[in-house]
Amino acid sequence: MNIDNERPRTHYPFADIAVDTPKQGIQTFTYSTATFPSVLPGQVVVVPFGPRQTTGIVMSLETISPVENVRPILEVLGEKPALTNKQIQLAKWLSDETWCSLYDAASLMLPTDYRRKMNAVYEYNNLLSSESLPEAHTEIITYLKENPKSDFSSIKKFIPAITQKTLRNLILKGYIYKEWIWAKPVSKPVYDNVLVLDKPSGSVNLSEKQLALVNYLIQNPYPKLSWANKYFGSYTVKSLREKEIINLRQVRRIRDPLENKVTYKENVVTLNSDQSNAIDKIFPTLNSHTSNIFLLHGPTGSGKTEVYLQSIEKCLELGKKVLFLVPEISQTPQMLSRLENRFPNRIGIFHSGISKGQHYDTWWRTSEGEFDVLLGSRSAIFAPIPDLGLIIIDEEHQWTYKQTDISPHYDARETAKKIADLHGITLIIGSATPDLATYQQALTGKISLLNLPTRIRRGYSGISESIPMPESTIIDMRNELKAGVRSIFSRELESEIQKNIHEGNQTILFLNRRGSAGIVQCRNCGNIARCSSCIRPLTYHSSTSQLICHVCGKKHRNRSECSLCKSKHIRYLGLGTQRVAQEVENTFGIQPLRWDSDITHNQLNHSELLHSFSTGNYPVLIGTQMISQGLHLPNVALVGIILADLGLHLPDFKASERVFQIICQVGGRAGRENIAGKVLIQTYTPEHYAIQYGARQDYLSFFEHELNLRKITNNPPYTRLVKLSYRHTDNNYAEKSANDLKRHIQKVCKNEGISELQIIGPAPAFNSPQRGRYGWQIILRCFYSPINDIVSILKKITIPGNWVIEIDPVNIV
Repeated sequence: MNIDNERPRTHYPFADIAVDTPKQGIQTFTYSTATFPSVLPGQVVVVPFGPRQTTGIVMSLETISPVENVRPILEVLGEKPALTNKQIQLAKWLSDETWCSLYDAASLMLPTDYRRKMNAVYEYNNLLSSESLPEAHTEIITYLKENPKSDFSSIKKFIPAITQKTLRNLILKGYIYKEWIWAKPVSKPVYDNVLVLDKPSGSVNLSEKQLALVNYLIQNPYPKLSWANKYFGSYTVKSLREKEIINLRQVRRIRDPLENKVTYKENVVTLNSDQSNAIDKIFPTLNSHTSNIFLLHGPTGSGKTEVYLQSIEKCLELGKKVLFLVPEISQTPQMLSRLENRFPNRIGIFHSGISKGQHYDTWWRTSEGEFDVLLGSRSAIFAPIPDLGLIIIDEEHQWTYKQTDISPHYDARETAKKIADLHGITLIIGSATPDLATYQQALTGKISLLNLPTRIRRGYSGISESIPMPESTIIDMRNELKAGVRSIFSRELESEIQKNIHEGNQTILFLNRRGSAGIVQCRNCGNIARCSSCIRPLTYHSSTSQLICHVCGKKHRNRSECSLCKSKHIRYLGLGTQRVAQEVENTFGIQPLRWDSDITHNQLNHSELLHSFSTGNYPVLIGTQMISQGLHLPNVALVGIILADLGLHLPDFKASERVFQIICQVGGRAGRENIAGKVLIQTYTPEHYAIQYGARQDYLSFFEHELNLRKITNNPPYTRLVKLSYRHTDNNYAEKSANDLKRHIQKVCKNEGISELQIIGPAPAFNSPQRGRYGWQIILRCFYSPINDIVSILKKITIPGNWVIEIDPVNIV
């Protein structure tokens, strides 16, 4: 087998190609290289597949074929391989780890212009027939006469009742035919027509305008043709072109997402002893050519970013490049500003918040080595960075590093570890509240632990000074209710907000919206409605007026009173930022700033919101998860967590960990500079350990408590989980499919003697239905075994292709 990207000396008549196809099981198909004998591993090709053409990626070259009648490669895209040898290895690893096709894994590393797709379109066949057709058929034929080459989704917009079966019947009868055509590229290069001086104009008589344009071109080469026509006149431009003094040239336009970047100056910082110790451990590894992974752990404001920056500086001195990942697009503006301040004009930015054109250009500029540091979110882990020497993952605890919405369900943190291993480079992961599994790896020596135990601020001389953590107070909202308070603000929080506004300081009001809808709680005693079988919190479904367990699937009658204290004060948790903003306006007579996903759609929105708040234009900021971490806001004196319970009672083993992390992270926004900070935590369950430890910013105690619970309940990191999900418009059919799959898995486990697997469910998916489709899911719990790991077990089970398989899910609801 040859997986080297260099030209092979031996002729290889066959290529193993990962093909863009939904076909299950088979990862590569064999094709003949006779039409393109110089093709190399890593090149993107067009190949025949069934009745159509599709794209594929050459994984290896072979001397023999396992099958007869091998079809040829039809086209090679690009002169050079799109993937390197190491990227091919990464794709194979990713395919196994995420249970996706090899093509899907490899395509994550391709530029968008190489991800060509074929669409099926339909046309009328001009068939004359006296046959009487149903009205639905004639409606389709009429539409295709007026709209040739229409795909299924386009037809369905006008004829909602259409089905694929109807189209197949019309094809069989000869009324229409299906054709495969290439879809338009998502993005491509853009070129501008510019003017260039072609020859000196010394002896030629020129008018005043012509001479002015020539002189302008001498001082300012390559102006756009459209600009020159506007300011000098199209006749002037045309006449100079006719005299062959100037000419047109096409120049590629760079769509730069950082055209309007904003930076701020900051003082040079002197490290404290803990930061210096971390640097002393990191620096030698940057040129060691071996994989080294560090966990940088310290409370919010402990100076982790300065360690990142000095590590970057050292890496750049060695002639290597850096990838810097943040979990949310909202965190890029401030981090970009700090990076640009330290390394001006050497930074690129890469995430889904930039335009498709900017994304395309940044990919190619990155591959050509234009950026020394690439800052991005999850998908930037696959950017083609040459001479990569360091990867930094900030706020590594964030679940957004895992892709959950579409396949492949990769985790950027685990992918970074594999890249570090393949390239022999250093990886720094940092957090005030590391993922429990990560911290356990650090304690067992699998990764190196670097501690920054002290919260600091930068003094005027640049020397770091120790400062205390903000003072935290837990407010029992049950007592507020008993005192007759019906506002979403407790008496103490309302008083502190008023005081903060009066003193000219800023306030953050945080709302944890994730997973709040449908949880049923007693406002009198704080009791949560739980499943009688598995003690997990129940979710209210208004469509059936039932309480359903999303772990085991058991259904319960809805309750009008608390099962514990018999109070009638039952509430369904769920609160939005708009409601909180209205309460702020009504109570304090000021307009707050909202910062959540409903009003932020791109990079510019985040930058503008950050600028508006950090410059003091708003006294109160209301936000969700995206403001909870990574932001340095020196004028914030007060943080109010509106309801810490939200998310705490999800039927998910990570619910407590996430609430603890949120309390620590958002609380850390207060009192970061010269103003003393205060955090007020409103809750109906003040005794919960996640809230108690979060208020004290006590990570180690929480870690020990939670890890012990995980061990008792057989949850990760002591086991591995797989979530199998299915959606259908018919809820009964979806439930039946889930039960059928469960029986199939049970049968396979019995026949294969697999004892390491526990099947949980099936149960309805959380927040079902979505877009008219009902969801059901099965959780597989795999106990660690030297014989059967989770991947080898999955290979023995035939799971239908319309099921979604997610290994190591970040949530199980």
